Amino acid sequence: MSKIEWTDKTWNVITGCTEISAACDNCYAKAMTKCLQGMARKEAHKSMLCEFCRQEMSQRCDSKYHLNMYQCLCRENNAIFKRLPKYYLGWDKVIFHAEHLEQILDEKKYPSGSKIFVNSMSDTFHEDIEPYCLTRAFDYMRRRYE
Repeated sequence: MSKIEWTDKTWNVITGCTEISAACDNCYAKAMTKCLQGMARKEAHKSMLCEFCRQEMSQRCDSKYHLNMYQCLCRENNAIFKRLPKYYLGWDKVIFHAEHLEQILDEKKYPSGSKIFVNSMSDTFHEDIEPYCLTRAFDYMRRRYE
């Protein structure tokens, strides 16, 4: 259950935002992300070593949609990838979490009749989110209620 009185569950397939005015100073999601980021960094610290060469993995930066991936190139022809925990990069990085799309279809996590707050920890329509990402998210929402 959510602690937000008017909803039952949250589904955060997008995280992060950009401050644009003084009103953003009081944003609950920004404050909450700082706490969640601390927990995510603690969790990730244990797992950012490559399981093969035991060296620290490096951030993959070839696309803004892969900001939350780390890689190691120690394998001859195959890079090893690990996903960072959600919220690891904090509030300032707007990230579409495609790996969380399927969650909305999970009837155990989101029982029938649940009021679901979509993207409580972001700006769904942020300029950094490509239209095809929104299309995918809305497609999953539609599939849930078919």
